[in-house]
Amino acid sequence: MAKSPIGDGVQDSQLNQLHDLIKQVTITSAPNRWRWYLQDMDEFSVKGLRSHIDCLFLSSHYLATSWNKIMPRKVNIHAWRVVKDRIPTRFNLWFRGVHHNSLICPTCGNGIETIFHVFSECYMAKRVWYSIRKWLSLDIPLHYDPVNLLSYVENMDKAKAIKEFVIIIIFNVWWELWKFRNDIVFNPSKKRDVILVDAIINSSFFWFRNRSIKTSIGWDEWIKNPLLAF
Repeated sequence: MAKSPIGDGVQDSQLNQLHDLIKQVTITSAPNRWRWYLQDMDEFSVKGLRSHIDCLFLSSHYLATSWNKIMPRKVNIHAWRVVKDRIPTRFNLWFRGVHHNSLICPTCGNGIETIFHVFSECYMAKRVWYSIRKWLSLDIPLHYDPVNLLSYVENMDKAKAIKEFVIIIIFNVWWELWKFRNDIVFNPSKKRDVILVDAIINSSFFWFRNRSIKTSIGWDEWIKNPLLAF
């Protein structure tokens, strides 16, 4: 059967486009392989893909998927949710259509329960931050939201190890504050220890002693000021 010649119109245009594409192909004797073009990467890597996703969807101030091996996984995940404002505060639940009798903070009863209120503005949060500042002899700002707080720490004129340590303490503060808040809401009969700073200091020390290979700080040094060990 004779083949019909390609005439003018759409088919001719498509043939010309095909010729242009073929001209761009260079055939070599090298073995075949897949290439990865994101972020000028020649080959695929999980780290490169994660970095690309972070740049697209996360705040430029802090890459929240940068897990810290010293902290438990649940604390890492919780910190990621805080930075992304995915904590189920009463305001966030109301905003998503989950209605509650009140939007007021259950911890202090003074102010709408938002991410900023729970971790910065609530009287319990302020008490904890004041104690942490005194413990570390570090001027941690009290009026920053979580993202700007991390950005502040990253831009401090301190050694990298010190900044990484302070971020770990911040994550732990967020974790303990939210646990305390949940006890108030879901376990009203539970006897609560309001000295949250002790829990933060103790658990942080346990993590470092068991997970960190860079420091062998003792308890006495830890209680006085762990930053002096870096």
